[in-house]
This record gives sequence, C-alpha cells and structure tokens, in this order.
Amino acid sequence: MEKVFIYKITDNIIKANVINTINMCKGFLQNNCKVYYYVNNANDVQYYKNIISSECECEYVTELSSKDILNFIIKNEIKIVYARDQGTFIKYLLDQNTQYDGYDGYVIWEDHNETPPDFLINSKYYKHNKKLIFVSISPIITNNFNIDNNILFPCAIDVDVFSKKENFNCDIFDKNKINVTYCGHLYDYKGIPLVLQASALFPNINFNFIGGTMENVNFYKERAKNLPNVYFMGHKNYNEVPNYLYSSDVLLIPYNKRGNLWSQSYITSPIKLFEYLSTKKIVLCSDIKGIKNWVTDNEVIFYKADNLNDFCEKLRHIFNNLNTNIFDTMRENGFMFAEKYSTYNKCKSILDKVMELRKNKIVVTGCAGFIGSHTCEKLLQDGNIVIGIDNMHDYYDIEIKKNNIKILEKYENFKFYLEDIRTSDIINRVMPDKVCHLASISGVRYSIENSSLYVDVNINGFVNILEQCRKNNIKQLVYASSSSVYGLNKKIPFNEDDSIKTLNSPYATSKLAMEMYASTYYQLYKLKSIGLRFFTVYGPRGRPDMAPYKFLKAIMSENRFQKYGDGTSSRDYTYIDDIVNGIISSLNNSKDLECEIINLGNSSPVTLNEFIQLCEKVVGKSALYDQLNDQLGDVPCTYADITKGNKLINYIPLTSLEDGLRKTYEYLQLYDK
Repeated sequence: MEKVFIYKITDNIIKANVINTINMCKGFLQNNCKVYYYVNNANDVQYYKNIISSECECEYVTELSSKDILNFIIKNEIKIVYARDQGTFIKYLLDQNTQYDGYDGYVIWEDHNETPPDFLINSKYYKHNKKLIFVSISPIITNNFNIDNNILFPCAIDVDVFSKKENFNCDIFDKNKINVTYCGHLYDYKGIPLVLQASALFPNINFNFIGGTMENVNFYKERAKNLPNVYFMGHKNYNEVPNYLYSSDVLLIPYNKRGNLWSQSYITSPIKLFEYLSTKKIVLCSDIKGIKNWVTDNEVIFYKADNLNDFCEKLRHIFNNLNTNIFDTMRENGFMFAEKYSTYNKCKSILDKVMELRKNKIVVTGCAGFIGSHTCEKLLQDGNIVIGIDNMHDYYDIEIKKNNIKILEKYENFKFYLEDIRTSDIINRVMPDKVCHLASISGVRYSIENSSLYVDVNINGFVNILEQCRKNNIKQLVYASSSSVYGLNKKIPFNEDDSIKTLNSPYATSKLAMEMYASTYYQLYKLKSIGLRFFTVYGPRGRPDMAPYKFLKAIMSENRFQKYGDGTSSRDYTYIDDIVNGIISSLNNSKDLECEIINLGNSSPVTLNEFIQLCEKVVGKSALYDQLNDQLGDVPCTYADITKGNKLINYIPLTSLEDGLRKTYEYLQLYDK
C-alpha cells in the first residue's frame, strides 16, 4: 500500500481551501493509499474527521516541528509528500540535501501557476534528488515545460461532488431565458460596466454576477437598479458556485488589472472558476489561446470579445444560432467531463507518475553495438527506461548497428541519440539513475595501427562520462573493461588481484587506464563504479571481426578463413546472455559495492583447434582455412577466475560453448544471408 503525506496549512475560515485539500485525501484513499494528513492545530482534528467522514480514514499528524515531521515521514517509510503550501515544513524539506539527510521519496508540488516557483527548483531537494512532480492546475498552459521530464498536467476537478449529476441544481435561474454568468471579483473598472451596457441591449437575457464583497455588490446594484435583467448574487461559498454555473448558459471570464477584458486571472482564486469549465458551456473572453490549450478535447465553444461591439455581436450570434436543446446537451457533456477529471483520477495520475519515475532511467553508451544492444534489450524487457547513445563508428559495418537500433526502437521506453562519448552531455541532460558505459573502440589488432584513437575515445571519452556522473550524483556506474588487460600473464586462471605488467596492445592499455580513472574518481568523489572484464564475448548479432562469427559463416558458405598460429592458443569464450546477466546484476548492485573490478567469463577455455572442431560439429561441414603465423598483439591464453563475480554479483555462466555456438549458428541461418 502506497503511503502519502498531505501537507497543507489549513485554515477553516477559508472553507474552499479546506474542502480542496480534504478531497485530495479522499482521492488518495480511494486509490487504496494510506494517507497521513498534517493538521497544524490539534483542536481542528475532529473538524476534519467530520468532513472526510468515517468512510475515509486518515491518520492525523499535528503540532510537530519541521524536523519532527521529517523524522515521522522517514520512520514510517512514507515515499510521497503532497504539498500545496510554502509552509515552514516544506521549506525545511526542500532545503535538506536529501541524498544524504534521509528522505529519498517524491515531492508532489501543486500550484495554480503554469511554471514551478523558483524556490522549488533552486532547492537542495530538487538539485540532489530530482524526484519532483510539478502539478500545474493553471488554465493558462500554453507550452509544455520540463523539470527533468518529471511533469504532470492534470486538468482535474478538485471536489468529487462536482462529478455527480444528482448533486447539482440546474434550475436556479429562469429557464425561460438565456442566462449569462460572470463569476469573479467585482473591483475592475472596465469589464463589468461593459456587461451592464450590453444588458440594456438584451432585455430578454439575464446577466448574473457571482462574487464580490457586500460593499462592491451594493456599489454595482445601485448602478444597475434600472436594469431588471441584471442580478448581483454576492459571494457564494465553494459548494454553491457549481450550481450557479451549471444553471447558466454562457460563462464570462472576468477582466483583471493587466488590462485584458476577459482575463483568466481571477479563476485562480479559491473558488477556482476555471475548474467549472467542465460545464461545457459557451465561454466569452478576450484571450482564448491558453484556455483552449488547457481544455484538451476542445468541446467548449469559445468566443473572443475585445469591446462592447464585439461583445454584443457575439451574444447575438450565440442566441440566434443555438437553442435550449443544445444547451441541455452541453450540460450533459459537462457532467461527463467532470467525471473524467475527478479528484480520484487526478490522484491516480499522480500515483501512476510516481510508478513511472520509479523505473530506473539508465543511460547506455554504445547501445548500437553487440553487447550494448543486448544489454539495452534486457533492461527494456525488465521495465526500465533506457536512453542509448552511439556514434555509429564504422569499425565494422554500420548496417549491423542500424539493425540493432531498429530492434530497440520497438520498445516505447527506449530513446536513441546519435552522439559521441567524447563530446556528449547526455548525462547532464537526462540525469539518469544509473549509467552503463559500453562504448569504446574495440579490437586488439586495430589498436596497434591506431593507438591515438584509443586514447582519444576509450580514455578521454570515459573521463567525460566520469565527470558527468560525478556532477550529477549518479548512484551506479558500470563500465566495460576487458580480459586483454591481463596481457601475457602466465598465471592462470586470471584473477582480479593479479599483478598486471605485461600489457600487449594499446587497446589493453586504454582499458586498464579506464579502471585506474574509475578508482581515482572513487577516491576523490566517492563515485561508485563496477568495471567488468569481458572474456571473448560471442552470440547472435555478434561482431563480424570476431572468430565465432567469421568461422561459422565461412564454414556455412564453404569459404576459406585464416587461422593464426598452430591452434594451441586458448580463449575463454563467453556467451552474450551470461555477459548481459552479469551487467544487469552489477547495475542492480544488491550488495552496495563501491569500487570493484570483476571478471565476466565462462571459466572454461578451449584451444583454437578445439574451437574450430566445435564449429564444424555445429554446422555439419568441414572447415577450410589457411594457417598463418601468430598475429602481433595476440595472447596465448585467456582464462577467467569467476570466484569474485559469483560472490559479489551472483554471476554464474549457464551456456556451454557448444550450446552458444549452436544458437549463434541458428541466428546466422535466419538473419545473416
């Protein structure tokens, strides 16, 4: 059961605010949440209990200091704080560096404004936690804006009673006349006199004014005493307003001091007039852009009027072309709209957003490559949000990489960016939970001819990733190292604690440098990372320059391939699924490892001759090859000691070489023509 803490400084003098907040309690309770409601005065607890009713049980928290409230939330493992007020506690919470001070849940901030307040986005909470959902109930939303993609625009009706037709009295006004209703403050100097002038020209239309102090009401009553079709109703309480609006046929959006004739300003007052556009009535205003964007289904009929002539012309048009049957239909549509945007659905939207944000957002570099694409696919299947980058380097055929991206783009939670790790600021932009760094220039032999490229991409590119992880407090970084770092070591199996002094290629050197940089960033900044030394990875969608792919394809096609050395060199071939499982376990980091190097291999090396024989067995044909001397940069043996991986990340390779080659061969038969 989700736990929600509702914080709103309540004052039962302003009944509208009380009802609004209490109905949010009901909305969360109806969504099967346990609700904790903060009441700043213990004497008011029974008052709120009576309003919420015995059917909706909350736990009430009262008269605590800000520090005690935060301790209460942490102790009770409450992960959602819903706030509608800049009270002392909220300011205290937002000012805590929550990454270190305890609260790691979500803050739901609701505001009448269309953009979040500066104090919120400048707070320590936002900068260090990012778990912020901004709920704008402003009617004037003209452009979507982002808070690190944690956005919500619920056009919700705040009080459940508004969604039930039986609660409305639609016969307050004379049904034999068309009723035009103005709802808002009565202290403007342009809009109301204009309506009064228009009323004299339309004696068969009732003009009804809701709102205003007694002084303002009496002021305008005196000026309208000779207009029998004008009615000043005075201030109405929160529950009365909907009945007046549902009884009317045309709504007027009131003028404000900014100079707009029918501005949207005062609809953000406690009665929140704009929520009652759910009535689907005709609306007259001066600027309809923001309103029309807010009402997403566009069922409201809008007219724009800038002056008396416009206003009168629009009224004539409305009443000459519409009849009461159409007005009745609008009323029915209004109830349906209110049901759709009820408080229950608003709370459900908030909870759905929290669930979405709880999915790990993971950046994967090198996502178009062999290991990268398989890792992305597994992460997506597990429900994560994956942001992949790749520069589509032509070290091997980029059509293979393009096909890998097409596979990933079938998942709705995948987003691809064509970017280079040396210059990309992807982590700064999307601020993920975790980073899986698999991008690099691979190939031992290629590195001997292009040494500087490996320094630039593998080392400098990794430093760029490290810097962004540091600045954005990334909680987990996993990166690809290589078995090549063991070089010409003669002690087997290769253990992570072995001394490394016999590096045999620039590629191996670049990978060891990455490990050293990761260790340095942990010592300096406590940036957690796990480096994985991969041992000769193979499988479907594998690199075409690797022996498994080359040999199987050549044997299938009865073509010759090149065999280097006498066949006694050995490799620890590791199937792609086992590697991916090791990567996922490292990203999950259930044992909270801080800075580790781990071997990912099969721990079952085979000689080159044995490998060729297995390929022949799987394909059912004999191999044709030319035997050449050993290549520069080759090592005689790779052999992984996987004891550490088994202990720390529960790494257990499950695929034998023969089974893995068979799966790879089946893939080549189907897809690699």
